[in-house]
Amino acid sequence: MLNPLNFITKFIKSSNQKELDRIKKIVVKVNSLEATVKNLSDEDFPKKTIELKDRLNKGENIDALLPEAFALVREASKRTRNERHHDVQILGGVVLHEGKIAEMRTGEGKTLTISLAAYLNALSEKGVHIVTVNDYLAKRDSQEMGGIYKFLGLTFGFINNDQDDLERKKNYNFDITYATNSELGFDYLRDNMKFSKEQMVQRGHVYTIVDEIDSCLIDEARTPLVISGAAEDKTEQYLAIDKLIKRLLARLAPSLPSAAPAERGWFKSIVASTDARWAVRRAVRRAENAQPRRNMRAHRECRCGSREERAVRHRSWRARPHRGSPSLQSKAASTCQPIARQ
Repeated sequence: MLNPLNFITKFIKSSNQKELDRIKKIVVKVNSLEATVKNLSDEDFPKKTIELKDRLNKGENIDALLPEAFALVREASKRTRNERHHDVQILGGVVLHEGKIAEMRTGEGKTLTISLAAYLNALSEKGVHIVTVNDYLAKRDSQEMGGIYKFLGLTFGFINNDQDDLERKKNYNFDITYATNSELGFDYLRDNMKFSKEQMVQRGHVYTIVDEIDSCLIDEARTPLVISGAAEDKTEQYLAIDKLIKRLLARLAPSLPSAAPAERGWFKSIVASTDARWAVRRAVRRAENAQPRRNMRAHRECRCGSREERAVRHRSWRARPHRGSPSLQSKAASTCQPIARQ
């Protein structure tokens, strides 16, 4: 029985189907070059890679090189791994090259598909990064696909957490580098903390293929990458400040009132403060205000006269320009006698 839906979709196509039809035309071009590439010898493959690089450097569009580059990768895979790229994998390689997401089921050969777009974009000699979910896959995929890249005349490497900066820089300078998202992220953060460009391990970020993109950009992205540098040693500064504070203490201690041992002890206790400048300022300010505060306290203890008289004396004492002067103390002592506490 005729299905009306199938009949309608032949004339009214979705945007996804239109995109697949466009890419299938590219797959046909790749298949048409398979017989030509099959006649090449093993020594011709690196030469073809150099030829494609020269054409790209002369200004030819990289999309024009896609059919021939994919045909070379397919034949190299057949000769090194005895695995031929199927049409669905060629289609996935085109999608990856265009910067889109290719959803492939388990067993359809995502690792083999990645090699197509990786080889094509490595022709620019600016580096290709392939992001995996863990160190094991980075090393395994690099070694398995490395036979194809080596057969085509490209260099490859991988990044693991046990490598030093020299080894990392060497692997980043290869044409194709496999690494995890965390290693790439932390290397980027560490490079931003380096003092010179020669110490940086990464050489740039031009083209990246993310394997298991849902895991890398959704699951792993929930964990932030935080890095911190070594603490700066300021021991010499602290020792110099300590000597300075001791000198200031020796100069300021004699100027403190002799009747204020509490203030002097307080001044000595703050010398060990981290912020020495503020400690000295607070000590000097307290030393200057110690005598007036004691006079004010003594004046408030006076209970001579009525409440109105005490208020008048208090206002007159506050209005004097030099609080706590000897004349005021003698006058207060002659006119006011503190009440003895019971």
